[in-house]
Amino acid sequence: VPYLGGVAIVLTFATAVVVFAIFEAPHGGSGELFIVLALGVLLSVVGLVDDLRHVSPLWRVAAEVAVALVVWSLGTGVTVSGIGALDLGLTVLWIVGITN
Repeated sequence: VPYLGGVAIVLTFATAVVVFAIFEAPHGGSGELFIVLALGVLLSVVGLVDDLRHVSPLWRVAAEVAVALVVWSLGTGVTVSGIGALDLGLTVLWIVGITN
């Protein structure tokens, strides 16, 4: 079981966000990107704590669902069906799925 692998991923993503913010794309969007970065860091901290000490799966999934709800509320969730409730469910499944 790999431990602490998420640290490299978070550092790489954080570097990409900072570079993007420096060169800011013409349409903006860096504010949302920093929020998503903060949420990713939050989930990474949960993963790091789980690597070092056991975290209940219920707490992990609760944190992942909470992050998915924030992502959805920002308007950056999955939008494939055009049906709000279905897209919300897909957003939650996607974030929980890729995190685990």
